[in-house]
Amino acid sequence: MTVMDKINEYLIESDDSIKNQTLWLYHGTKEENVDKILKSGFNLSFIKPRWINDYAISALTTKKAVEKYMRPGTAVLKFKFSGVVFFYEYFGEGPYVAQFASNAREYTRKVVGDGIDAARIYSDRGPYQYYVYNPKKISNIQVV
Repeated sequence: MTVMDKINEYLIESDDSIKNQTLWLYHGTKEENVDKILKSGFNLSFIKPRWINDYAISALTTKKAVEKYMRPGTAVLKFKFSGVVFFYEYFGEGPYVAQFASNAREYTRKVVGDGIDAARIYSDRGPYQYYVYNPKKISNIQVV
């Protein structure tokens, strides 16, 4: 274990807003994207950046929630995520490391570089929304 790994582990253990998690998440996509994602995994270069989710895979904790927010005919993918999650305490607040990013790509690079793989958006109750910044932490992608 490197010194940086030890520091990150300490920060995760001592910060209530950052936790290691393993989750099953759901993502909606166009039917024509399914085969490519199943074969090669998620690729952030095909994601349309928005400042709120930057370059990230937007996912929810239930299939029903994805179906509610997506257009009819959207394919729903289920995947396993295992990594470090930043929990937003309120909407608009984010990891300190990325507060001064000049664009969405830089934001995502800074967050992942600091050891944060995903963020859970603030909500009092589920289903919860996650933005996965590090697609290397995703496995077991399947159509549901």
